[in-house]
Amino acid sequence: MAITNTRITGFGAAIEVAKATSDQTTDGGTQKFIYTPTGKPNKVIFIIHVGDATGVTVTLTAGDNVFGAAAKTITTALKAADYAIQIETGAYAQSDGTIELTVDTIDAGKDLKNDHAFTISAIEII
Repeated sequence: MAITNTRITGFGAAIEVAKATSDQTTDGGTQKFIYTPTGKPNKVIFIIHVGDATGVTVTLTAGDNVFGAAAKTITTALKAADYAIQIETGAYAQSDGTIELTVDTIDAGKDLKNDHAFTISAIEII
């Protein structure tokens, strides 16, 4: 599922943040999200919403270029909240320029759409 980029290009303006909403309804299932940066390597902040107190894990696929970083897994607290993850886009870029994130629910009896109401946004910092 594609993540729509929200680009902040200046100061002092309220900008609506686009959200990708999970459509994964299998208990204990995972869902892959794909983010496409808008240009040269920058920093991006992923804002994830977890609406259930059982938490999720987010795995960034290892970058497959010369300066690629190893895969990284981040686990949220066991609390319903909004979480921010900041990365360097170049470190996790695939050969096609995209960044892949796989989200997994921690509780095998929960799904991302109905139980977690999971959404993800990307804010590219330029």
